[in-house]
Amino acid sequence: MTEAHYIATLTHNPETVARAFAHALLEDVGDQSYASIIGTNTANDDFGFECCASHDFVDANDVMTHALAHVGIPSQLPPDAEEGTPEADAYADREAALTGLISAAWSAWRKNPITLLTTR
Repeated sequence: MTEAHYIATLTHNPETVARAFAHALLEDVGDQSYASIIGTNTANDDFGFECCASHDFVDANDVMTHALAHVGIPSQLPPDAEEGTPEADAYADREAALTGLISAAWSAWRKNPITLLTTR
């Protein structure tokens, strides 16, 4: 994958990744546990907690990795380069973009964990 192609993959709509995450999580934990995760997250939100109950059932980071792969985004960045080089700066940019996409997708899922399941 070229550098330009890799960066382009990181411009996906976070909702697309969130939808893939919702479907992957439901597949991994089942209907009852998915509902429990949503209930716990809603209760936590009422108290201002931003944790996610999905980690009580699965490694949600693995589920997100699967979701990223499903939409064509490699979750493993190319190896970084020696500090202070242009390659190292490019790596830092890619890492920041991937982290930002994952964070935005997670936030989108937290806001609409049911709605995201209605479409593929």
